[in-house]
Amino acid sequence: RDIMALSTGLFETTKLPYLQHRVGQVEQLALLMHAEGVPVIMPPGGHAVFIDVDQFYAGVEWGKKKEKLNYEDFAGVGFTIELIRRFGIRACELGAFAFEYDNKDEEERKGIINLVRFAVPRNQLNYEHIRYTAAAAGALFRDRANLPKVRITRGQKLRLRHFQAALEPIYPDVDVVDDTTQIQAKK
Repeated sequence: RDIMALSTGLFETTKLPYLQHRVGQVEQLALLMHAEGVPVIMPPGGHAVFIDVDQFYAGVEWGKKKEKLNYEDFAGVGFTIELIRRFGIRACELGAFAFEYDNKDEEERKGIINLVRFAVPRNQLNYEHIRYTAAAAGALFRDRANLPKVRITRGQKLRLRHFQAALEPIYPDVDVVDDTTQIQAKK
């Protein structure tokens, strides 16, 4: 079964109509996120949309103390935590946490980019999924001052720690964390 699935996938991905549809879905997600105000890397690639975490949090004052977020706060991970908690959507932080910013020296830190990746799985999503995902990212963008920072509680020095580490979200000192965030996808 697995070999057949692999060979079918390889066969499909060589066909122009499939590639146009696939790249079109990724482009559609990027454009809808951009319309929601979410800072995405443009032009999008052929398999994923990337959010620029530095731009996402630019100018944000976090909590009542109006703190400025920095790389050691792992805000991209906080975004992905809230994305799955509020909306059931999984994304992957590929930035300060995944590339171990806090374990690098000053020279090594220069090459670390701070992104969140929204992979578009093959033959899985329809237009409603894409609209919902873009609207969810937009809702979190509008609420970004209330998204958590993240603290590593176990595995800070592990290699590939994003697969093994334990994390604790730290919410800003707000009175209530909104568990009932609703989104309305634009038609």
